[in-house]
Amino acid sequence: MKYELVAIDIDGTLLTDEGLISEKTKIAIKNASQKGVIFTIASGRSPDEIQYFQSLIGINDPIIAYNGAQIFDVKKSLVLKSKYLQKDDAKHLIQLGNALDIVTYVTTEKTLYVNKIDNNKQLYGAKPVVIKNISSVLKKNICKIIWIDDAKRLKQLCKDILPFETFKSVKYFTSAPVLLEFVNKKISKGISLKLLAKMLNIPLSNTIAIGDGDNDIEMIEIAGLGVAMKNASEDLKKKAKYITASNNKDGIAEVIENFILNN
Repeated sequence: MKYELVAIDIDGTLLTDEGLISEKTKIAIKNASQKGVIFTIASGRSPDEIQYFQSLIGINDPIIAYNGAQIFDVKKSLVLKSKYLQKDDAKHLIQLGNALDIVTYVTTEKTLYVNKIDNNKQLYGAKPVVIKNISSVLKKNICKIIWIDDAKRLKQLCKDILPFETFKSVKYFTSAPVLLEFVNKKISKGISLKLLAKMLNIPLSNTIAIGDGDNDIEMIEIAGLGVAMKNASEDLKKKAKYITASNNKDGIAEVIENFILNN
């Protein structure tokens, strides 16, 4: 099988636990890229953050941002596809976060907002703007909303509170134990990978997806070869066709060497 498109998650996959990209992984990606393989980073992060990691590797292929809310052409600096939270849903989630006293981050295309500053609950070290007026925030395209809290409490909220709330078009998942993310239910990394492959005229059978979190499951299922990191969630491992080494042991490099460079 000739693989032409590889989708890679960032946290827990591309990055080590120290937040680094290993030299072995960089070299493997560069070597495969030189053979014409396209590497799309698929993450919950923003396009700017993803492009920073691309620069460390030396690639500028299209990216999947905000857990699938955007497909972004880096070379042309152009949003190819997008799907945002509906305004009523976003308003309800912000107000609910306030009522439950949860740190709530609201990610728009250009700005990261937060309902309150809590130095113990920061998101990726970003510098957010405190929400002073919900209405002004709702005028912008909202890519996703994140609740940050104790993992046990978030799990309880998913069981006792959220199933009984009324939304027009929302799905939610934990991207990390302390992060509960809300997006439009019509988007995912998997849906965006399928769209991107179609744009590039690449059969899904010729794609690889590599991840570690539950928000990677659909992407893993859709790809021709779905790969779970050794450090991945158990649910993701059950869906994967191949389990590679951990993010601290060059798991991505192993996949590239075994399925691309040595074939």
